[in-house]
Amino acid sequence: MFEQLKGFSEKVTKGRILSARLYSQVRAEDKFKDQILKHLKEMDHIDEKVSSRKGLTEILGMSIQRTVLMITEGYEGGLNLEEKKNERLGIAKKSLLLYQGLEEACKLHSKLIGKAITRLSRITTERRIKPPVTKIQ
Repeated sequence: MFEQLKGFSEKVTKGRILSARLYSQVRAEDKFKDQILKHLKEMDHIDEKVSSRKGLTEILGMSIQRTVLMITEGYEGGLNLEEKKNERLGIAKKSLLLYQGLEEACKLHSKLIGKAITRLSRITTERRIKPPVTKIQ
């Protein structure tokens, strides 16, 4: 499960970096028109991989889906006036917010899975060290 999340997290991080780049380029639209199209194609590819959640277990997939819903429900509050007026800039910002949220969710899930693994290994180690307690009657 940890390895699955790691692979997914790498895609999400690429998406966040590319979203941030696109947001900056859309703000300075005239300077970066050719790069915007190139990055949009890359973003489509990443979006497809992330939205399919391929390689994630059902539990992780459902958890990531909850994160996506929570982020997308709060979109409008995360936009400033300029982003609300400029549709392309608003879309770029929403993409950035989504990938930032997914990246944070992946970090949290990795941390929680790591803690669970540590606890489980500690429990199994303790059981191996301590002999079972039996009552003598």
